[in-house]
Amino acid sequence: MIEIFIILTLVVFVILLIRNSSRTYILFGGLLLIYYLFGLIDTKTMLVNFVNTSLIKLVLLMIVSLVVQRTVMINGLSDLLIKKSLKRSVFNLTAVVSLMSAFLNNTAAVAAMIAPVKKNRFHPPSKLLIPLSYSAIFGGTMTLIGTSTNLIVNGFVRSAGLKPIGLFDFAYVGIPLSIAGILLLIIFSDKLLAKRDGSALSYLVEASVLSGSKLIGNSIEKNGLKNLNGISVEAVMRNGKRLDMSGNSETIKAGDIIIFSCNKDNLASFSFIDGITIFGKKNRYLSNSAIVEVVVSRFSDLIGKTIENVDFETTFDASMVAFKRGTETISGTIGKIKIKKGDSFLISADTEFSKRQNLRKNFYIISDMNNNKILSRKKSYIALFLFFAAIISAALNLIPLIKGLLIVLTVFILLKFITFEEIKRNIPLELIIIIGSALGISDVMVNFGVAQMAARFMQPVFSEWGVMGGFVGVYLFTLLLTELITNNAAAALAFPIALQTANLYGANPYPFIFAVIYAASGSFIFPHGYQTNLMVASAGGYKTSDFIKIGIPVSIVYSIIVIFLVPIFFPFK
Repeated sequence: MIEIFIILTLVVFVILLIRNSSRTYILFGGLLLIYYLFGLIDTKTMLVNFVNTSLIKLVLLMIVSLVVQRTVMINGLSDLLIKKSLKRSVFNLTAVVSLMSAFLNNTAAVAAMIAPVKKNRFHPPSKLLIPLSYSAIFGGTMTLIGTSTNLIVNGFVRSAGLKPIGLFDFAYVGIPLSIAGILLLIIFSDKLLAKRDGSALSYLVEASVLSGSKLIGNSIEKNGLKNLNGISVEAVMRNGKRLDMSGNSETIKAGDIIIFSCNKDNLASFSFIDGITIFGKKNRYLSNSAIVEVVVSRFSDLIGKTIENVDFETTFDASMVAFKRGTETISGTIGKIKIKKGDSFLISADTEFSKRQNLRKNFYIISDMNNNKILSRKKSYIALFLFFAAIISAALNLIPLIKGLLIVLTVFILLKFITFEEIKRNIPLELIIIIGSALGISDVMVNFGVAQMAARFMQPVFSEWGVMGGFVGVYLFTLLLTELITNNAAAALAFPIALQTANLYGANPYPFIFAVIYAASGSFIFPHGYQTNLMVASAGGYKTSDFIKIGIPVSIVYSIIVIFLVPIFFPFK
């Protein structure tokens, strides 16, 4: 009876994850709470999972990475990478980003490069942004600290009483994966990577005409709105209806809503338009403020709300200036649009914006206003030296990684490379809840035989191929999950099943564990399957079909390499 209850709750849990009905950390935390209230996990076991060694490593790495991101070397890389040759540019970009992503947070590595890629002089951004995201995924497979998924699974390994995975144990398969993936992107850069017109990347700005405006009584053309630098009129709305402004017969009235398209660099042109408000704020972006470009994250509280119902002023100490959703055409007023993950905003923000506690859980920051945060060359050398000294010391078993990172963080604080306020703002509370809860859910699945039942269910399907069939089954199951839900959630659900599948075959558990690790990171086919894909989707003006077109061959090659190499480096016996 208990097993049936656990299975039903897990089925509902997965459905809610797929539907994105609630934020991921709420679903994980809620399910663990249900199990705790029903006595399926005791207090001590539940709490111990939230101070797991791998979880502590992840938090320390994310905080230390904030300083590494600010080094002048990281910020100056983009200018050296993009050349006239597309294939050379793809190679430079993907090789460097994959190497960065092996040691830095994937999201940070991609965010640092999006704005420079969009501004490059030689190629459409859509030719480079998908390779940028994919290379971050490749790089994350090369080391223990390359992605949060690796650290999460290593936490499961420790919890199961197995020997933890080493820092560079991932490299045996991860390096060939990265090389093959980069070569594939270079070979097919002309044919399979989308070429989107730059106009598809424009933001939409909603302006209301105030009474007394000089625009009133004149047509779009007579008002000179067709000749503004970098700005075009997309539509004029009156009482919820779209007007035909193609001729000179229709004139603007007070209360009309004009929808403009522009890019980030042309916002200043709005200062020449008399008597309008931008989303209800009269030209706020021109006074003691800066424009920040953000993408709505998968975990945002804003998802499902209309733009006009979000109080940006109170919530973020900022004003919403412009909106973009890939290449989607907007038929009505922008304020009525319900926000989705992956939407892009230009936000007019004051200096207090970056101090908001709720900022990074709602947005991926594409371009930040805090350019003064970049460290000097001398400080950058110190920061990079300390960071890689901690990594190398851990690899050589001289100093445990946690101890090394704590030393580095302490030095960073003493040298004022980072403040306690910044540390507090960037502690990934949601990720802590997800990982701690996932460990508890995994314990319940194993202790009550649910993981074993799932393993036995899968076994007959692949029985003809023996232990290799079981291994492939675990990989495909995890790969399917990671395209439907998040990579960390997929790893959490698949790990106990992988462990029990190995037990059924009497096999070494590590090839099955690595099947989960690599499959959970192998999200290439859909833009919403992985956070970096989501970040570039809007920036590149991509359609889902653009990801499918290049993502399927990348996923096939990626899977073949994993299935072939993992049993070689981590034998079943």
